[in-house]
Amino acid sequence: MVMWDVFVDNVRLFNAKGIKTAEPEPASITSAELDANLFELTFSSIDGASYSILVTDDISSGNWSEAVSGIQATGDTTTWQDSNPVAGQKFYRIQSDN
Repeated sequence: MVMWDVFVDNVRLFNAKGIKTAEPEPASITSAELDANLFELTFSSIDGASYSILVTDDISSGNWSEAVSGIQATGDTTTWQDSNPVAGQKFYRIQSDN
């Protein structure tokens, strides 16, 4: 049996230099769902902005890996899907690429 733990913290938007971006701040995750082998994360976004998803299995380590970058928002919410999630505990962060 595969066990999944998904944690989503209070997501904040930062640009690549670590500077907070324009409103809306902080961004909020509107849903995070895991169904069989598909993880779906929906978050608030700014139309036309680009985002990255960062992931870690140990939030206290401060070491985040980029799961995906260049997600183009086409509205005030954006959905990202991972069709090959790895079993175990994961924490997710949204980062603005702009």
